[in-house]
Amino acid sequence: MKVRATAAPGLLLVSLLLSVLGCTEPVPLGSVGGSGGEGGAGGVGGVEVKSERFIRDADGRALILHGLNIENGAKSDPLRVGSTTREFIVHMKRAWGFNASRHLIFWDAIEPEQGVYDEAYLDRLEERLDWYAEAGVFAILDMHQDVYSAFFCCDGAPEWAVRTDGIPYEPREIWWANYFEPAVQRTFDNFWDNEGPHADVQESYVAAWLHVIERFRDHPAVLGYDLMNEPDGGSRLRTEFERTVLPAFYDRLIARIREVDPDGWIFYEPTAFVVNPGGPSELGAVQDRRTGERRLVYAPHFYDPTLFLNGDYQGPAAIENWEANRGAEIEERHPGPLLIGELGAGPPAYHHDVLAMADRIWAGWTRWSSDSFFEAFEDGREPDDILDMVRVYPQRIAGDPTDFGYNVAQRAFSLTFSERDGIEGPTEIYIPEARIYPDGWRLSVSDPEGSWSSDWDLETGVLSITTDPAQKEHLIRIDAGRAP
Repeated sequence: MKVRATAAPGLLLVSLLLSVLGCTEPVPLGSVGGSGGEGGAGGVGGVEVKSERFIRDADGRALILHGLNIENGAKSDPLRVGSTTREFIVHMKRAWGFNASRHLIFWDAIEPEQGVYDEAYLDRLEERLDWYAEAGVFAILDMHQDVYSAFFCCDGAPEWAVRTDGIPYEPREIWWANYFEPAVQRTFDNFWDNEGPHADVQESYVAAWLHVIERFRDHPAVLGYDLMNEPDGGSRLRTEFERTVLPAFYDRLIARIREVDPDGWIFYEPTAFVVNPGGPSELGAVQDRRTGERRLVYAPHFYDPTLFLNGDYQGPAAIENWEANRGAEIEERHPGPLLIGELGAGPPAYHHDVLAMADRIWAGWTRWSSDSFFEAFEDGREPDDILDMVRVYPQRIAGDPTDFGYNVAQRAFSLTFSERDGIEGPTEIYIPEARIYPDGWRLSVSDPEGSWSSDWDLETGVLSITTDPAQKEHLIRIDAGRAP
């Protein structure tokens, strides 16, 4: 989502959204770690966790993803790849500990003419995927759209896939207000109607995805595929669209993807207008008919509504609503891992609250967007808010996590997880030593002395811990100060 808004119409929208968000009690997805308060560093504790709540790597370890959307600038780049460099990708992993990129790709760049794919564009994409693989960063390919297409105002579908049925388009000043234009709504309606006179549009979208996946399914950087950025229902009521049309589309597309890639992780989103600021989604259950456990990731976005409209941060009410609603949706219809696919920016207090929330519910996140980070990198300076985002966190967990979190005030991290059969490799924790522990840190592990080992890689900032498989549960703590 682009952040570009003016006050008056935006405040009207926020008033409407806040009126429907309401206040609900959060659904607990995990222990907050006893007295740790803000997500861990308080004790072993925890709750039983289904293994499906986590993305797993090839060795069976649970993954926690922190990263960036790369990049907003690609939307206006004639080559549709933006300014990101190999050096920046290496820097974001080593200097900031970011291990994931939600990488924007565009249908109009993939298929500028119907049935004709631009392999030169895909070559440029592959070059960037090679950078991710070299740096050890996971890439989620995000088929991005805003207001359907650049034909209207923004980005997404090629012009040949715009079917307005002759309805004139009158641009609106605020970019997201264009979603309410009749020509835009009719175009979305025609896209979703997979049995109508424009059924070729949706079929072409599916075929374009399959073309991309067939080329990149075995690339070592590619973790999975985000099926559509912030899908919009056109003229349909949001509840009707989310309950019927959107899950049916996802089911069809996922089934087709599984014919060419049975193992990739598939990320799917609800609509944006009510969900992004914290409200509930009505999205129906989505099916994955692959053999074995589902590999679906629920990937809604979060933007604090007042910050989105250039106001001041008003506290964690919207964050708490988002947490409660996503918890209920995971419990009722979307069991599986959770990724905040776009996490909006804000001041330090906001980052403190929203990242603590992400830890509480075991959610990965990718910040929107990398552009300001890249500009700072090119200028040889640190991004203004990087200290609010860089924290101790577990990147790979050799078991079933039951609780983890980083306490900012105490500079204390704790992780508890239970033993799980069939996992290879150590638990890996990112520790930004120079930023958070200039006077050193100390490690404690609950396993019997001599039964576990650790290895600290100063260059990458990753602490690897091999725990004792004879222990049913493990507690790992990182605290400020050197061991006596």
